[in-house]
Amino acid sequence: DFTLDTLSGKSISLSDYKGKKVLLNFWATWCKPCRMEMPDMQELQKEYPDIAVAAVNFTSSEKNIQAVKSFADHYQLTFPILIDKNGINGDFNVLSYPTTYILDEKGTIQHIRVGTMTKKEMKEKLDLK
Repeated sequence: DFTLDTLSGKSISLSDYKGKKVLLNFWATWCKPCRMEMPDMQELQKEYPDIAVAAVNFTSSEKNIQAVKSFADHYQLTFPILIDKNGINGDFNVLSYPTTYILDEKGTIQHIRVGTMTKKEMKEKLDLK
């Protein structure tokens, strides 16, 4: 479990999502593949509001927090953008971006994907119809 602040200043813990399927994405604004999959993540969240989509930003690698805010605004992201200043990504062995973890309702990791995912792949890994 971990707790991080969102762009809006709210604290969110991974355990807050217990009882939901979770798409936990590790990303950075400078990551071109991350830019490719963010619109699909947003569509998934809109289409399946019962799924928790959370995007952990590698904030210590960013120019500043405004770059993260601008990115989220540009892509009109409505899911939580978690600000990782302390290296939570290291706890999850994230070595390249994007990396996505799929967790079941109990919080158990079901799948790890290094690299981009399409909406179709996200739905398959989350076992959505």
